[in-house]
Amino acid sequence: MYANNPGRDPPEAILTSTTMALEEFRTWLEDFGPSNFNEATNWRTDDDKPGEIWSGKFNSGAFRVDWERTKKILENEFAGFERPWTVVDKIAKKNYEHRGDLHFEPSHSGDDRGNK
Repeated sequence: MYANNPGRDPPEAILTSTTMALEEFRTWLEDFGPSNFNEATNWRTDDDKPGEIWSGKFNSGAFRVDWERTKKILENEFAGFERPWTVVDKIAKKNYEHRGDLHFEPSHSGDDRGNK
């Protein structure tokens, strides 16, 4: 740990933990079987299966790990995965438009598919 910030591991340790967590997450998702996204297999699925995956740029905020390093691990661990993974950039509140009762949607997308 850094002497000036005893609550945060160094980036290498964080990335090692991230790799293990993403491996486990993919295994967990694969245990559900095929998703509804693959037309060849969607007849064997039901609505209880996980669908798309959405996330922020994890590790890049409080952990201060360069997003490109985390993204590389994400792309490696989820290469060939059939469910789409969308990474959302933080969007300033002023760029949101109100649509209905307390529901906000971005007026522009800042996504980046992690499963290229």
